[in-house]
Amino acid sequence: MFFLVRPMSGQTEFRKESFPLAKGAYWLYEGHREWQERGPTVHKKKITQRMEVEEVIERGAIVAAVVRGYPTSAPQEKEVLIVVDGLEFYLLPASDSVLSRLRDKNDLLIGLVQEDQIELSLPLMKGKRFCEAEEMTRLDGYYCNVVERQWRQRFKTVEGISGNGEYRVYQIAFRTLPDQIILNFAPGIGITSYEYMHHGTVEHEQLKLVEYHSRAEAR
Repeated sequence: MFFLVRPMSGQTEFRKESFPLAKGAYWLYEGHREWQERGPTVHKKKITQRMEVEEVIERGAIVAAVVRGYPTSAPQEKEVLIVVDGLEFYLLPASDSVLSRLRDKNDLLIGLVQEDQIELSLPLMKGKRFCEAEEMTRLDGYYCNVVERQWRQRFKTVEGISGNGEYRVYQIAFRTLPDQIILNFAPGIGITSYEYMHHGTVEHEQLKLVEYHSRAEAR
């Protein structure tokens, strides 16, 4: 169900927007973290994170990708991206109960996901929002995922991606009063960057994609 649409010569268009979640695919990110513990001192360190698809479970129109190291989570944390009709993506903990339900072919998967677990909604376009229904009409745009920008980009410095292709990139922001998360997403590649920032005590983390390998390349 998930495939990488490779860019064609000339002006690039994607026949289908997708997050290529094939088993064995992985993304490598590099960046930095800044934080305060006690007092005014700001600590800094370089960080790396690898996201890898460890398992894919297909249940009709529902596809579940078990991933380790999703950019918004701890490096070794395992989670499940539940994909509905190839368009709506929900991020759940990879608990035994969730995995058991997904693997049980007699389970109708009723109530498996909740509104506040939505992570991505395709197709993307500037101004689109996706979140819990009660937050959808907020006029300030807070507490909802909002596509704030879109542009075209070549990933010449990312290993595993041809620098000749041009991809659409969308900036998705989830802003709250105390903090914010910003993801950049490129259909056909996935998450290309992640940033978390706390508005009070310093807590800032940035990750940028430096390497990507699809299932065929990840051996």
